[in-house]
Amino acid sequence: MSRVEVKWPNDVLADARKVSGILLESASGDGRLDWLAIGVGINLAWRPTDTEFPATSLSALGETVPSAREALQILADRWAKWYERWSTEGFRDIRDAWLSRAANIGTRIRARLQSGETSGMFEGIDETGALILREAQDRVRIIAAGDVFF
Repeated sequence: MSRVEVKWPNDVLADARKVSGILLESASGDGRLDWLAIGVGINLAWRPTDTEFPATSLSALGETVPSAREALQILADRWAKWYERWSTEGFRDIRDAWLSRAANIGTRIRARLQSGETSGMFEGIDETGALILREAQDRVRIIAAGDVFF
């Protein structure tokens, strides 16, 4: 059985390799969101080999690979469960579940931001899901968007 963890902000790792992720793209102007596209990818039978972060697939992990239709149904059912929980109980339970599965919490990480890079100790996520990064003994940075590298 593989060790499954989550990598902030939107990846699922199996044995420290990316097996799934969420991609958000948007455009905004004049203080309003013009459009938002959300994509979810799961490496079922194939995995890319030319990525910056090592990837894997369910097949490479020796797992039973569902059909694309079955995978979509499983994903939709699980998403609906967590969405209902968030709708009725708020973000706290989701945050707690995420933290219990977080990869590399308490270790030094590098964060690539739109404005450059920073590094520090990964302390967790706050009540909005933003990354808490201790850059120095007396300086904590809250990061709402970026890429994380271990």
